[in-house]
Amino acid sequence: SDLTNKASISLCLRDPVDDSAIDAVCFSLYQVAVPAGVGGEEAFLYTPDFAACGIELDFEEAELLAGRLAAYAGHHRLEAADQKTSEAGRLCFSSLPEGLYLIVQEGNVAGYYAASPFLVSLPLLMADGSLTYEPEAFPKIERMVVPEPPVSVETEPEPTLAEVTDP
Repeated sequence: SDLTNKASISLCLRDPVDDSAIDAVCFSLYQVAVPAGVGGEEAFLYTPDFAACGIELDFEEAELLAGRLAAYAGHHRLEAADQKTSEAGRLCFSSLPEGLYLIVQEGNVAGYYAASPFLVSLPLLMADGSLTYEPEAFPKIERMVVPEPPVSVETEPEPTLAEVTDP
């Protein structure tokens, strides 16, 4: 159908505390699997790149699955499409065929822990039962807790009672 060529995956990266956009973050997109077609036991079949990975497509443990696939892709240096988030914290991988995709953050952003790898299927089944060919992902990114620098006043020892009161 015409929809097949118009499928895309958008991504929006925002600070979890103040909702500000996080720009210049690189994400890699891997096509992990293709639709198996009608009548098959499996919904998806691995692409040639992932055919030898030996990882079961267990969607009950989607986060674990994404992490294992990302480790495999990194170890075997598989080809990926790379994009960086814009000043608005957004990017879009477009003109994608139907299938299962893995999205992995590349490198780190100062002050943040890397977002976990995640999977997106095209089309994506929405909560209301409809299918979307243009899903939008909001990767969870966590701020690193930076210890507050000590304020100079607090570092001075407290005067003891003996020094303050007259004998």
